[in-house]
Amino acid sequence: MPATWTLTFLIVTALAVRVTADAGDDFSNNLFSDLAPLLALFGERFTMQFMSESMGWADNIVLAMAPLGVITIIVGAIRVGGPSWLKAIIGRARENLAVAEAELMSSTSKEVCELWNGRGVVRVMGQGPIREFIVLLPEGENSEISSETDSGIGIKKLDDVKEQYFQEYKEGGVQKDLLTPEIVIVRNTGADAPNITLNTHDHVGRMELRMVAVIGVMLQLGVLIYCGFATYHPALELLKDGLPIAEYAFPCTAVGTLILVGGMLICSHVVESSTEEDRFLVRAGRKAQIVWLQRTGMVNDQSFEPSAVFAGSPRTLITTSRRARNIDANKGESLEIGQVLEEEEQRRGGSEFFLVLELKTIAGTMSSVLGFIVQFIGLRGMHWSASIAQLGAVLLMTVLRAWVRRGLAKPLVSQPLPSGYELDWFAMTFGDIDKAPWRLDTSNRKKEVIKDWKIATGGGPKTYKKLEQTGKDNNASSKAHKVMIIRRDLGRLAQWHGPASAEALALARAIEVTMDALFSDLKGPLTWSLNAHYAKSNAHSIDFQLERQNGKWKVLSDAIEAALSLWLCSVDEQERGQFQQEQERQATQRKPPEGDAWLRAKGSPARRSLRLLGPENQALRRDFGWWIPRDTARVLKIEEDKEGALEVENHRIVGCGRQQAEGKGEESNSNSTPQLEMHSTRYKSQDTSFELPNVSNDVDAGNALLATESYDPLQLLYAQDLFAAFMSATAKTLEHSIKGPTDIRPEDTSGVDAWKSFTLRNDQLSAMVHEVHNTGLGSLDQIYLSIIPSLSMAQKLPEPDKIITLARERAKPHERAQHWKQAGDTYLWLFRTTKSFPPESNMFTKATAVLMEYLRTLTLAIELREHQHYEERDIKGLKDIKWSLEKELRSVDGRILSSLMTLYKKQGREWKCGLVQETGSAGNANYQLTFASTKAHELAQSQDLTVHEMFETAQEGGKDVNRKDILDWTRLHYVAAEGQTHAVMELLEQQADINARDFVDWTPLHYACQHDYISTLQTLLREGAELNVQGRNGVAPLHCAATSGHVDAVRTLIEAGAALDVLDASGNTPLHWAAYKGHKDVVEYLQQDANKKLRDNNGQTALHLAAIAGMEETVKLLVRAGADKEAKDRGGRTPLHGAAEAGHEAVVKFLVEEGADKEAKDLDFGRTPLHGAAEAGHEAVVKFLVEEGADKEAKDRGGRTPLHGAAEAGHEAVVKFLVEEGADKEAKDNLGITLLQLLK
Repeated sequence: MPATWTLTFLIVTALAVRVTADAGDDFSNNLFSDLAPLLALFGERFTMQFMSESMGWADNIVLAMAPLGVITIIVGAIRVGGPSWLKAIIGRARENLAVAEAELMSSTSKEVCELWNGRGVVRVMGQGPIREFIVLLPEGENSEISSETDSGIGIKKLDDVKEQYFQEYKEGGVQKDLLTPEIVIVRNTGADAPNITLNTHDHVGRMELRMVAVIGVMLQLGVLIYCGFATYHPALELLKDGLPIAEYAFPCTAVGTLILVGGMLICSHVVESSTEEDRFLVRAGRKAQIVWLQRTGMVNDQSFEPSAVFAGSPRTLITTSRRARNIDANKGESLEIGQVLEEEEQRRGGSEFFLVLELKTIAGTMSSVLGFIVQFIGLRGMHWSASIAQLGAVLLMTVLRAWVRRGLAKPLVSQPLPSGYELDWFAMTFGDIDKAPWRLDTSNRKKEVIKDWKIATGGGPKTYKKLEQTGKDNNASSKAHKVMIIRRDLGRLAQWHGPASAEALALARAIEVTMDALFSDLKGPLTWSLNAHYAKSNAHSIDFQLERQNGKWKVLSDAIEAALSLWLCSVDEQERGQFQQEQERQATQRKPPEGDAWLRAKGSPARRSLRLLGPENQALRRDFGWWIPRDTARVLKIEEDKEGALEVENHRIVGCGRQQAEGKGEESNSNSTPQLEMHSTRYKSQDTSFELPNVSNDVDAGNALLATESYDPLQLLYAQDLFAAFMSATAKTLEHSIKGPTDIRPEDTSGVDAWKSFTLRNDQLSAMVHEVHNTGLGSLDQIYLSIIPSLSMAQKLPEPDKIITLARERAKPHERAQHWKQAGDTYLWLFRTTKSFPPESNMFTKATAVLMEYLRTLTLAIELREHQHYEERDIKGLKDIKWSLEKELRSVDGRILSSLMTLYKKQGREWKCGLVQETGSAGNANYQLTFASTKAHELAQSQDLTVHEMFETAQEGGKDVNRKDILDWTRLHYVAAEGQTHAVMELLEQQADINARDFVDWTPLHYACQHDYISTLQTLLREGAELNVQGRNGVAPLHCAATSGHVDAVRTLIEAGAALDVLDASGNTPLHWAAYKGHKDVVEYLQQDANKKLRDNNGQTALHLAAIAGMEETVKLLVRAGADKEAKDRGGRTPLHGAAEAGHEAVVKFLVEEGADKEAKDLDFGRTPLHGAAEAGHEAVVKFLVEEGADKEAKDRGGRTPLHGAAEAGHEAVVKFLVEEGADKEAKDNLGITLLQLLK
């Protein structure tokens, strides 16, 4: 110590003159007389150690009596409280107070701390990563966790419970507390650093110290009394060098000793008064165990390992020491804005205190130096026995000082801890508190900490509970939950960030973002529950609280951090075991690594993990393909296989299905030494594709799972797993799927099937995903993979009804062009795709309705073509498509089909469906309600209620006036179809869409025209309904009116500007339909201005259609109006052909009478009208034609006569008539076949 040696040199120099003056004295006499005072100058370390625990006048007296280390005491006082000039003398002008504090003072501060270096407590300059916890236990052998608090343990700040559990130290008895709760953990948050040394021993009283102080005073006085007797008592007559003792010797010795003792007392007081001590006595009925937790850290270039340090026995007195406030106030540190006045007042007080301290230091220093010199001179003049007496007193006091500080020799108990998990270790010790390592007061059974706390998140969606509206933590029976709460509260108390703090904050923010997005109207508080395994027990519930604050959701991140940290702590041994195994493997390699292997080994700590996303099935793959942007996530199809190439440690496998993996080989024993051979699982894996054709045609893959690899740190992996678990609970809580419009984004623009390559985007879902991504919880693809599986398996993803719209829009041009096969394939793709949805889902039901609607369209088209005598090959192609549709629909619940047929009937669009007759199922009320969507739709279907009652009920429901049912009918469709004009007007006042379209793109105007509700029709036209709007089949309102024969409706539409010759998908004009249906009045009205030359897609005119339908009056009207009787369709058939084949005798007679060509042949087969009538078996028509001179021997392109056709079709009456009329029985066709051969 340079300052000590400097001051020693000065004092010795000052005495040099006196020493040289006695050069002639006896050497041995000089040795004995100088030894005692000179030895008193030394003893530096011993003295500093004693001073560092001085906390009162008794300590000062013990140090001042027969002092050892005089120079150390003086220098110590100067370093602590001396003026700058005095510090400069000893070479300490620029010394920081922290240096003196570390060596001399009992306090700790922000600049000085006490840490455990593995063998003992050391004082280090700097702020160390260490916390002190006082565990207050009830007196007795066993301690149990009560249920008074969430965790059963009170975790408090010392300032908050000071009066309840402690009393300030006073001599006398102690009071008893109320023992509520039974166990309390206390931390003194007011101390900058814990005082370990002061609490290593449990000296409750200071009586020993006071006794030693008294002994020291007596010893010092005894030495002076002896010196007096040795000088003045005649019986002793002690001589100095054979001469009487000099007269100055005893006065100098006595005065010098007293001045020296006084100076030592002042100097010791300067050091002791620079600190303030608080002593807290534990109240009766309790005992205190002090536990110091130390983290890994570098302090003052010294490395410290994580440890738990605790005293060997319970404590009843807790001591804290800190710098005197006035000293800190005088340091000139920066002030906070809000504390200027208070700090200024403290500064003035500190200046006064420091001035007094400097004066004390000067006085103590001068007194000590002067006293020592005077004592030295006196002892040199005394008999040598006086010096020996003083030396004996110094030695005896040294022993006594060591005895009163004997607690420093008592070793502390320590235990190494896993780095970063110190608080977790401490929290887990309360799982079985009697076995806690710091419970040294219990029996000597094996002390161990159960480090087995794992969250069970891998059981699948069914294992998760929905968010429940409950109060605060009501989980008193769950030990896992209590340990988590203890860890959470310890983290709050210690203000320590754990290894997963950043991930916990990100997870908490992600949960809050999700709650704000999905439950903005829900009231709190809510409880999110998970299962956790603790100490190999069955799963226990752990709860997390969510509350509404200022309109936003709030979740406590420290509880999440506690859970994550405990989970990570449980697998830390496995993590470190794997690392150690790898290190040992590398160490045993004889051949040094080549190339950059040494760098890769140290620079790539990332290890493979596996996130299980869910079962490998159509639904999950479909939603991955639809909702996750392409090329953002690599998803694997995996299946457990002992020979598989993909091997992952079990604790690094998380997600849906993880529990199944853990159950096959991982019997973790967290209390035993970690095994080097890790438990792992092997999988066979392959990349999977989400292309919709693959999804729709695959079958579920049994035990296969969908998964994704991850190389993220374990804490992030677990945080993402917890968020996925939260999403499962959220999905269960949601009453409906996520709202908002869903858009389709094409992914491919080339190829015939490019329209099937797309992704879906919902604004609410996308915004939520990106906000979660911004929390830092993971990459964008990881967030998607955390959110989509849970929502998918719970059927809470946004309704992808735009896919139905996509398919219908894709099929629409094909329907308009009557490309029946292409439209059918589109609808079959839609139906097969939606079969991956549950049978009761809206998507599957609506896709079924779409396919059913197309089946209806196809069925009606086949019936129409059969009636209009289309070619058989055309009809057969439609029947093949119909068979394909019916085959798919047979897999649908018959109740759905029956309910759809019931709805068709209510809409006035009934049709004959063979599937419903096959199933024989009756309509289901639940399905009917689902199809109607709202009560207002059902009311609109009924004529029993008044208009006022209907709409009053609808308004009370608050439903969207334009909401559509399963067949896309709005309420306006229903009331228009029923002719409820007042209801129509009221709906239009509510902003109903007047041009709303249903599945076949018909508007309310179509149905008003179809049913001849003139008043409703006029209202719709007046309110702006589109006149020429056409359905998917090209049908316009004018078609509907003409088909139904409502001439007033036709007139109204044409007068309003409707296109007279508008064509439907079959090429029919309103005139065509009126003629076909035989509505003479309508035909008469239309034919005046209509283009009578227009033909349908089959080349037929209005006269063709009227003749085929047998509408005699209409045929007469058209012919007399100038219709071409010899017009031929695409097959070359005239109206007479159609009438003859259909067997309409009256029409045939009229046409023949009007001069129609009886011998006209068609283009396809060269057949005459007689051929057609004979083959169809219309005897009356055959007779008429023969009587009118039709050629009985006319041959078609195959050489067959009408007789051949009648015989082949089995019409005996027609054959008999023709034979009787002289038809050639021996006529042969081009194949040589005769009548007789055909009749056989």
